[in-house]
Amino acid sequence: MKKKNYSMLKSALVAFMFLGTFALGAQTHITDRAGLEAIANDLTGSYILDNDIDLSGADWVPLGAFSGTLDGNGHKILNMTINVADNGEVGFFTKIDYGGDNSMTVKNLGFVNANVTCGKQNVGIIAGKTGPATFDNCWVESGKVTGADWGVGSLVGNAYGITITKCYSYADVYGKAGHVGGLVGDLNGGKIEDSNYWGRVTNDSGAPASGGIVGWVHDTTWSPLKENDISRCYARGIVEGINGGWAATGIVGIDDVDDANSPLTVTDCIAAQSSLTPVGNRVLVNFKGSQYIKVVNSYGTTPGNWQDVGAEKQDGADMTEEQFRDQTFYDNNLPNWIFESFDGNVWEMTNDGPLLVGQIAPPTLPTAIRRLKENSNAKVYSSNGKIYVKGAEGNSTVRIYDVTGRLIEEKAIKSDNEIFENKGLLIIEVVSPGARGTYKVLNR
Repeated sequence: MKKKNYSMLKSALVAFMFLGTFALGAQTHITDRAGLEAIANDLTGSYILDNDIDLSGADWVPLGAFSGTLDGNGHKILNMTINVADNGEVGFFTKIDYGGDNSMTVKNLGFVNANVTCGKQNVGIIAGKTGPATFDNCWVESGKVTGADWGVGSLVGNAYGITITKCYSYADVYGKAGHVGGLVGDLNGGKIEDSNYWGRVTNDSGAPASGGIVGWVHDTTWSPLKENDISRCYARGIVEGINGGWAATGIVGIDDVDDANSPLTVTDCIAAQSSLTPVGNRVLVNFKGSQYIKVVNSYGTTPGNWQDVGAEKQDGADMTEEQFRDQTFYDNNLPNWIFESFDGNVWEMTNDGPLLVGQIAPPTLPTAIRRLKENSNAKVYSSNGKIYVKGAEGNSTVRIYDVTGRLIEEKAIKSDNEIFENKGLLIIEVVSPGARGTYKVLNR
């Protein structure tokens, strides 16, 4: 009898596994796409992935308002594509709902080749919008997020009371109405700790703002967390505003709140982009000059003519690329970054700079050369140790980059025969009204 019962139990377990989910204890185990889709039947449940899951073959339909727990168990969701034209709140989940605490959790989960496109606001890879949720040890290895309205971020578009810890993303982010951030588009009360972003953040609009970690920080009226804290984070790549987009900033695009009940503190952070264009500040833009917005012991490697330099100021203190990759600098100047601890390391120093323990090697950094309209009539060449730019239309701008994408010089030109003396293998970008050209020049 016992043997027969065991056989029946084994058969039932196999049947559940073929359906993509099976229950073991308090968690539902997921093994395939059907199992992920079945989350829609109980959006309050507790789920765990048993393997990587490939979503290629059909667009993913975002799950509804989730208020449970999803544990990726170190696994990845591959090849997720979402295209939604008419609705906002778009991502793997439309939103992670408002439950009054941080019990809604997504953890230990990665995404590879995740591409999310939304014709409205609030778009991200994990969720379009969140209440007081926790993202712990989540990552995006590749992909792109595109939103036609505000609130666009690679992890979440619009967050109320979120806690993000030990997360990173390599996905590009593109928004058409401002409020564009590397990790989070809009932050309305929350904490982001020990996280990083590598990629291109683009605000293609006449509005602000874009930031390497967060696009825009708001008041906390509707948030259970009554402060905005960003600590031990950095961003690489570029942040840009095009077609009138402004306030391109290394960590936080803009905070326009002047309210003791909605403070923002950026602590021990590093703006390490190669380019911020058009310039906001390296660390944050305190739009109203609020006394409740503070920068604490933060740094910037981004080159430029910064006006508010200092570890407690909007541009951060100067930091070289060599120091960015030198653990001794962190030990001496950023001691809260945990490289060695009896409780477990958070960061490890690599040739690319600090990475989270277990973080995969970053991709090649995007350069500040964006090939839009290659229709410039300018001619660029070197001769006798000088670089000549001829034939550029009126009110043009010349930007000179090294081959890593680091901006060396930017100059507005008025004549059709400008001369530069920068040396080496260079990328020259000539931007004129309605035209743009990029050129590679070797000047000895």
